[in-house]
Amino acid sequence: MEQAYDHTVNGIITGTGHGTLRDGPGWRSIVYFKGCNFTCLWCGSPDTWSTGPEIMFFPDRVKYAARLAASCPAGALNLQSSGGLILDRGPCRACPSHDCVRTCVDGSMELSGYPATVGGIINEILPCQRAHAHYGVTLSGGEATLQWDFYLELLKACRAHGLHTAVETNGSHPRLAQSFPLLDLVICDLKHMDNAAHIKWTGQGNAAVLENIRAAAAAPHTDLRVRIPLVPGINDVKNIDHTIAFLAPMKNNLEVEILGYHKMGVYKWKALGRECSLNQLPALNSGALQKIQDKMKRAGLCVISS
Repeated sequence: MEQAYDHTVNGIITGTGHGTLRDGPGWRSIVYFKGCNFTCLWCGSPDTWSTGPEIMFFPDRVKYAARLAASCPAGALNLQSSGGLILDRGPCRACPSHDCVRTCVDGSMELSGYPATVGGIINEILPCQRAHAHYGVTLSGGEATLQWDFYLELLKACRAHGLHTAVETNGSHPRLAQSFPLLDLVICDLKHMDNAAHIKWTGQGNAAVLENIRAAAAAPHTDLRVRIPLVPGINDVKNIDHTIAFLAPMKNNLEVEILGYHKMGVYKWKALGRECSLNQLPALNSGALQKIQDKMKRAGLCVISS
C-alpha cells in the first residue's frame, strides 16, 4: 500500500488495547495518549495528566523492600524500620533511568508513559484488522490532540490502511476541526455548561468545547457523540437542563452517552501520591442515571447506553 503518512513521527502513550468493542462501532484498537490539559477532580486516569513518564507506586504490593530500595540510583525509595518503603517523589521525578521499574518483580512499581511511533502502533494494529472485516481505531487519552503532529499522523496512517477512525477528546483544542476530515467519529466530553463551574472542576474553561461540539455537529462526514460524565452534586441537576437546551438544536446530528461517576480510578491517585478530593463521593446509582437518560430522550435526543 502506498505510504500516505510519516511512520517515524513519535509521541508518548500510556498503552494500547486491541480487539475491544468499546469507544466506537465494531471491533477496535484504542491508543491512550499521555498528557492532558484538564485536571478533572473525578478523573479515573490521573496518570495521563503529565506529559512525561511517571512512577506509580503501590506500597501494599512490596515483597522485597530492601532489594527495591537498592535499585533506585536517586535514593528516592527509603527503607523504613518497619520494613516498608516510602517514595520521595522529588528525586524520583528527575530520574531518567527508572531502574526501579525495570528491576521490580512484585508489581509495586509501574511506569505510566513510554515513547511510541506511528509505524510501531500501526504494526500492532494491522494483525487485529486482518482478523475482523471491519476494524477501527480510537485515539484516547489523556488528551490526544495535545500531541498534535503525532495525533494527525496516526489518523492519516489509520486512513491509509482503511481503518475506521475515532477520537475521545475533551474538545478544547482550537484546531480540532482541522482533523474532522480524518475522523469518522468524534466522541467529545461535555462536562459542564457553566464556564465558571467548568474551570472549578476541570481547571479550564468550556468556550472551545462548546464551539467544537457545534463544529462537529455541522461536519458533513463526521459523526458526533457527546459524552457526559455525570457526577452527583456537580453536573447532575440544573446543568442537565442547560445541556439539553444546548444540544437540542443539533439533535439530528449527534448522539448522547451518559457515564455515571464511579470510583474505579481512585487507586491511581494514591499510586501517584495525590489526594482525590472526591474520594468520599458515592458512585452514581443506576436509577438516577436512568432518570436523566429518560429526560434527554423526552427532549428528542438520541441517547445511547455505554
